[in-house]
Amino acid sequence: MKKSDRFIEKEIMSYVHESGDFSKLISQIKMPAIPNKEPKNNFKKHLYWAVPALSCCLVFAICLPFVLEKNQTSPTSSGLSDTASASDYENIYVEISEEDLSSDTSFVLPWELKTNIQRYSSLNYLDSTYDVFNTNYTPALDENYLGSLIKEGVSISGFDIYEETMHSTFVDIYEIKNINQACALAIKFNEGDMKYYPYLNNSYQFNTLGEMIDKLNLKEYLTNKDFFLSDYVEYGDNAFSYGVNFVDSKEILWSLILNDSSLSLSNAYLVDKSTYSSTILSSSIDIDALGIYNVSIGLNKDGYIQTNILGVGKTFYIGTERIQSIIDYVSNNYHGQRIIYYYELPTSEE
Repeated sequence: MKKSDRFIEKEIMSYVHESGDFSKLISQIKMPAIPNKEPKNNFKKHLYWAVPALSCCLVFAICLPFVLEKNQTSPTSSGLSDTASASDYENIYVEISEEDLSSDTSFVLPWELKTNIQRYSSLNYLDSTYDVFNTNYTPALDENYLGSLIKEGVSISGFDIYEETMHSTFVDIYEIKNINQACALAIKFNEGDMKYYPYLNNSYQFNTLGEMIDKLNLKEYLTNKDFFLSDYVEYGDNAFSYGVNFVDSKEILWSLILNDSSLSLSNAYLVDKSTYSSTILSSSIDIDALGIYNVSIGLNKDGYIQTNILGVGKTFYIGTERIQSIIDYVSNNYHGQRIIYYYELPTSEE
């Protein structure tokens, strides 16, 4: 990845983190290839306002809204047909600049500086392995989610890679209220902060969409953000957009996407990756009770609902026609905001 690409990716992640809208980054874990084509739209530019820095540690960014002329063609959505782009979108410009990135290496903390969940990130219990979803960001479990005690004094181990030493300690295991024990548990360490943390069985496979909803109590515990339509467009040499965010569209998750509980699990991601691909329309979700933040539920071009809940991809087939109808509905009934990033390319001397 070029230095400029790496910077742009990091800057956008910082922007979205500041704004609290992570749905812009769903299915954009890697920088997409920049197509060699001219933009589909011409823009009539009007400067309305400027807002200060979106990233306090990297760059100074300014947001400038621009209005798309109504008689122009909207950019088409990735994948299916042009009907999904029937709406005129509000265009928001975000200026970004080149900056030298010097730290690409990952660093493993020494044992004495690690938290308990970083030291002991996996628990083997009853022939299953339960893992912390994100050792860098998994806050202690709110005790309102804590269920009954299952077992006290269970051994848990962790390895110090610097000293090449195996450590062990003891934890107490609890239910997470209204969550199936085969899917997730809460543990309390008997040393250190002695708080409760959720551990997930990443390998657990659900038979149907309804089973996943029920066993994880998603109707009560899941919260989601607005929906994002993936539609990468390049505007000349120094501007690009990942797609369109639809404001106040979060309610469609249950009414249009998770509404058929009878859908069968198509294939587990670890077994067959062919049904799991980049999403066209997706929403970022959080599940506080499981320590899950900023994962995706979305629709892909091959006709599948897909999600990485529990950290492993799962898909449920609904067909491309159904997906197209959902995209059309969202595009025509919700306000779309296209974020366009622009920057100055480095000179040949740099």
